[in-house]
Amino acid sequence: MGYKNMEKSINYLTKWLLVFFAIFVPFRELIAYYTVGFAKFIPDALVWILFILVIIKNKFKLHLKSYDYLYIGFLSLGFFSSLINHTSILAYALQFRSITTMYILFYILRNTNLTSKDFKPCVITLIGVTTILITFGIFEHVSSKCLFYPEQWALDINYISNFTRVYSLVKNPNTFAIVIFMTMLIVFYSEEELKYKIPKIYYILVFLGIFLSASRSTLLASCFFFAFLIYYSFKRKSFKKLFMFLCFLAIAFVLSFGLDYLKGQIHYVCQANFLVHDDGNKDPNIPDKPSNDSSSKPSNDSSSKPSNDSSSKPFGDNNAMIDRWHETISGNTLVNSANNGRLFIIKTGLKIFKDYPIFGTGFGTYGSAASKMVTPSLYEKYQLYENFYSDNDYIKIFVETGILGTLIYGAFVISLVAFCWKNKYKLMMLTVFLFIGMFYNVSEMQVMCLILYISLIFFDKKEGEKIVAN
Repeated sequence: MGYKNMEKSINYLTKWLLVFFAIFVPFRELIAYYTVGFAKFIPDALVWILFILVIIKNKFKLHLKSYDYLYIGFLSLGFFSSLINHTSILAYALQFRSITTMYILFYILRNTNLTSKDFKPCVITLIGVTTILITFGIFEHVSSKCLFYPEQWALDINYISNFTRVYSLVKNPNTFAIVIFMTMLIVFYSEEELKYKIPKIYYILVFLGIFLSASRSTLLASCFFFAFLIYYSFKRKSFKKLFMFLCFLAIAFVLSFGLDYLKGQIHYVCQANFLVHDDGNKDPNIPDKPSNDSSSKPSNDSSSKPSNDSSSKPFGDNNAMIDRWHETISGNTLVNSANNGRLFIIKTGLKIFKDYPIFGTGFGTYGSAASKMVTPSLYEKYQLYENFYSDNDYIKIFVETGILGTLIYGAFVISLVAFCWKNKYKLMMLTVFLFIGMFYNVSEMQVMCLILYISLIFFDKKEGEKIVAN
């Protein structure tokens, strides 16, 4: 009887902790800004406490899957690499924490008996949270970050062209875009398979948020969703859903220009946007304020840097998304990226790999969140700056764990793909997540991992309940 009561209590606790995480994790930067930085670690503590309770409930039987063993192998290889390279154990611990906490939540969700109905409060909360993020982003865009947006966050933005992008309350335009998009995939599943009633304006708001963020990678990721719609439209011989989402996309695109026009009519002025003149130069009367916060510098891609071309006016009247695509195809982006952007990161990573080919350089040594807290000694040797960030999960893994770590992690990914293969929604979500890994260090971004792991279990529940019912 005691065991059943404990199982029921853990299921109840897990259900409502998911709601708490759905609120806290997206707003973590804001909470830490107005309280203390240590507040960011609250979800970590709660996940590990819940993990211990689940282990006790399961009588210390771990019930590990193939991908669990591979993930443990990857973490172990990273530790061994750190030891033989005499790198910081603190850096290893920081990276271990950043890439493992949400995976532990994934384990917990697999080892509890939540039903599809138990996920409903979390899904509704995610809808509410993303709606707030998008709404705030609209105010941020129209007011040029003068209205409600934390002033220090605006002052910390390092690149002029990034100032026109919406960061929202997650303090990063790319994170904002992919979070609302991945949440939209959960909402779409809930509407299609569980018959939740979702206002159509929600989808329009999501696409509007993506356009305002000017996140090219998220816009590319959305192609997977539309490919999914095209495939199933032909399979079902009905194109109504595809046509409807294309209309949502078009409406959002038009609205983004409407908000640009409104922004131009209002002319909000505050210290942050006063730093930039219409000619794209910083005001010489106001000193630069370098930032130590990685989230205010989401990309090392030189396309984010201001252009020296007087004809380019990133702070002018053009739509931010259009401006960024124009920069991409102009040719300058590719050259600059090779000098100090993403291509530079890959080239430098390959150079380091040649010196550490088998076991790599160790966790927290190449452009991870941990390396921003504990600067690796090899940075001086390879002329990397202190706050260097790789913005690519795969080159980071390649450099830090070498051939062996890359093979183990690759096997882990293949195992996860096999886990998702028979469920089209799981496969689509995982594909989006893996694709985004080429542009961000997704494995250490807790808000993305939270949405991924919740969705992988949530999408399974309905099918499992059908099997049990039969």
